[in-house]
Amino acid sequence: MKNFLSRFEADTLRKALIYFIISVLLIVISVIGEGKGRDWLIIIFSFGFFLFFYSMLRPWENAKYYGIMSAIFILLLILFWLTGRLDIPERVHLVIFMSEDMAWSIVIVCITGIFAGIIGMARWRKSD
Repeated sequence: MKNFLSRFEADTLRKALIYFIISVLLIVISVIGEGKGRDWLIIIFSFGFFLFFYSMLRPWENAKYYGIMSAIFILLLILFWLTGRLDIPERVHLVIFMSEDMAWSIVIVCITGIFAGIIGMARWRKSD
């Protein structure tokens, strides 16, 4: 493990860790939060997952990895849309509104993964 972490710069690892901690806190706040601010919770949830995906690939600083991540999330989104398997809780006899909430959560996670990939590609592209 020591050899693996020594490949990266200390400043890059520190920033990635800070982004990761902030993303986990935002996701936890959005999941626990209730009340009138439901729209804000959705925005916090989206931004939390955006930071999560961005921080996972930040130590490598390579645009190709962000492109691969974006392509994977595009394929997942297409797969979910074509198969229509976003109603899993309904199939196991859970309440219908929970099924809709989970479907929106999956779509939001996929879309934020795509945006994180696009922004990561733009950020780490080589400017020759």
